[in-house]
Amino acid sequence: MEDTTVVGETTERWWPALRRIDVVGAVLLVGFAVWVAWVARATDTDGTHVVWLLVGLVVVAAVARWATFLHGTGAPALIAVAVLAYAAVTGDGPPHELGGAGSTEAAGALLAIGTGAAALVVVRLGPWWPRVIFAIVAAGLAVLTWGAGSTGATLIAIGAVLAMVVLLGFPMRERRWVVVWPGLVAVLALLGTVTFAALGLPEYLRGPDPERVGGWRAALDIVSGSPWYGAGPGATDAVVGGSGIEHEPLRIAAETGIIGALLLLAILAWSLAWVARPGGGPGSVVAGFVLAGSIAHACFAATWQVPTVPLALAALAGTASLRGGEAAWRLRALWNRVTDAPNDGDGEPAGDA
Repeated sequence: MEDTTVVGETTERWWPALRRIDVVGAVLLVGFAVWVAWVARATDTDGTHVVWLLVGLVVVAAVARWATFLHGTGAPALIAVAVLAYAAVTGDGPPHELGGAGSTEAAGALLAIGTGAAALVVVRLGPWWPRVIFAIVAAGLAVLTWGAGSTGATLIAIGAVLAMVVLLGFPMRERRWVVVWPGLVAVLALLGTVTFAALGLPEYLRGPDPERVGGWRAALDIVSGSPWYGAGPGATDAVVGGSGIEHEPLRIAAETGIIGALLLLAILAWSLAWVARPGGGPGSVVAGFVLAGSIAHACFAATWQVPTVPLALAALAGTASLRGGEAAWRLRALWNRVTDAPNDGDGEPAGDA
């Protein structure tokens, strides 16, 4: 039996304990992947890319959580730096497009996730000077998000920065409940847009973007015509035409049927609950806001069709699912062995990580 002695906030395990909510999430994602494969076979479409993306989400979230277990700020710092590097190599001006089709909304969504990751680092760090550095990174990425031209992503980035400032200035003892409010906004955005599309309003009452609402309506028509399987993975663009379905939950429902839609809703609800665990500390508030905002954003734009965006979200959620650093002493001991530096306490865990 493995020794799991805990001293303070440290542990002798190399990996975080597997909790029931972790298993539930993995089962949901793998179950969704199996369902997509089944639908692709039934509709004679190609769902391989979706299946591999869902498997990738499980792997990325698990690796991010494990990395956070070893070091509380390392994983979110890498996310922020990676997004910043992406912004740096896209050209002289702010990045405007992402993916093969060139999606402004997807580029903004990725920059907003990077903003949230940098803000998460700030609220977790103790020393002031790295806090200042990553606060500047968060502000810079928020500005780049605005420059990308996505209103929804800009609101998410601004919210992440404001959450960072509030958490630094007004520390709260219990933070889990704060995630409920942006979660409700995401639910309202999802239900509101679906209800609006289902009303079947005439074109002159469909708001300033009737083509977008028309795509929502077309998705509902596909589901009503084929409720079990939908059109099949990747087949909605040929059916809908135009700019496609600019509503990710409705697009997924149109491509995988009612069961796929229910599995997606369960995964989204689980992801918010996973991030809102008490062990996530203040970082769970920032990540919860970004995650909920990204869900709401996806109800108005096709952001998840670029795999980089959901994978970055999975990484951010994994880093926020626990406070992290419980096994940081192992990294220090390993470094001491490599550099022949003296080992404090012979490498045993002692004190807070």
